[in-house]
Amino acid sequence: MEEHEAAAIRAKIMDLRIEHRDLDAAITAIYERPFVDQLQLRRLKKRKLLIKDMIVKLESRLKPTWTPDARAGPCQSAVKALDTASFSLPGSMGKGSAAKMGNRAWTLANGSARSAS
Repeated sequence: MEEHEAAAIRAKIMDLRIEHRDLDAAITAIYERPFVDQLQLRRLKKRKLLIKDMIVKLESRLKPTWTPDARAGPCQSAVKALDTASFSLPGSMGKGSAAKMGNRAWTLANGSARSAS
């Protein structure tokens, strides 16, 4: 994505956030009235949700997408270890297997891809 496209998306997001904030204030004002117009309230809430969805969609366009060829971060080795690890079902574990599996899970959770067996 080119920089001018990203700038246009950021500007649109800012406009939508302002409109979202204004709708929030309008909804609050409706609740403060002695008579609450349910139809108007429903329409404002629906519009507010629509704007929020638009903001999320535009923000996702600004974030880079993940591709399998992209360089993985520090978790790449942990993912590879999980892909190649052989885990047994609880009913088929031999003596000491549960402890080894626990060590492997602890090791992966703490950032190291080496098996502790």
